[in-house]
Amino acid sequence: MATQYLVTGATGFLGGHVVRQLVAQGHRVRALVLPDDRTASTLPEGTQIVPGDVLDTDSLKRFFDKRAGDQLVVIHCASIITMRWEVDERVRAVNVGGTRKIIKFCLQNNARLVYVSSVHAIPEAPHGHTMTEPDVFDPALVEGGYAKTKAEATRAVMDSVKKDGLRASTVHPSGLCGPGDTQGGYFTQMFIDYAAGNIPAGVVGGYGFADVRDVAAAVIACVEKGRIGVPYVLDGDYVTVRQIFDVLHRDLGMRKTRLYVPLWVARLFLPLFTAWYRMRNQKPVFNSYSLYTLGVNGSFSSNRARTELGFAPRPYQESMADAVRWLIAQGRISLN
Repeated sequence: MATQYLVTGATGFLGGHVVRQLVAQGHRVRALVLPDDRTASTLPEGTQIVPGDVLDTDSLKRFFDKRAGDQLVVIHCASIITMRWEVDERVRAVNVGGTRKIIKFCLQNNARLVYVSSVHAIPEAPHGHTMTEPDVFDPALVEGGYAKTKAEATRAVMDSVKKDGLRASTVHPSGLCGPGDTQGGYFTQMFIDYAAGNIPAGVVGGYGFADVRDVAAAVIACVEKGRIGVPYVLDGDYVTVRQIFDVLHRDLGMRKTRLYVPLWVARLFLPLFTAWYRMRNQKPVFNSYSLYTLGVNGSFSSNRARTELGFAPRPYQESMADAVRWLIAQGRISLN
């Protein structure tokens, strides 16, 4: 029996690394890519590209097409990441509605599913407590539009495992760092802005990060090693903003940040900061929700993934250095 891997969100930061690792391992890979996505050319040779959308039934039919004897494995990475407090209907449509469509097609084709959720789908615990995989996912227990949609989508996957026999596991990455972010996420934008001298001060806070390459390897390992109906947290180091900027200064020769302000002070300056980014037609690195995440408990345990999936995140310093070198090679950062 031949295995056909299907990857949604294949041109995203994590999805792209999943595709590259699968192709490097010799697997047959089919990628669902938005028709107007110009970054599809970054996918490795040998990837079968299917133009489409997780909300479009016809494109999903083409995506799930299989030869006699094929075993389908679906790695569902596609989602919209947002830093807005409220639930945006477009975000919910893709993150929840798209996942429900993937579930439906997986059931019809007896496909194995690994759903890429997020640690944001896990209810927050007070500082001093380490968070692990919960038994229940509930959007009412988490804060922020993205978190609520990921919790709702995760619940849909878990419900289908119990009710329909869906062969699925979920993985819950924390913040992602490393090379290859062609889409330009918030962490990448922070590096670019810092190198350009556009972040005059840091904030007192931090969050958990893991290298995107290590997370991709764990996602792939989950296909064979992950237990059905079981969630896996994929978190590396808890890193403060000060630690990030210190590494950029010490190891990469960027300027040293000397001023770090409490989160409440940063919130006072948010209107000016937001207006400045709006004038440049860029998404701000800091907004009210991102400042909120930097202040809440960011301590997660990845012991289950380490034990069962072989998850082994590298030190954040290595991930950051590789990310900046890649940005330099892409011409998006200049250290002169």
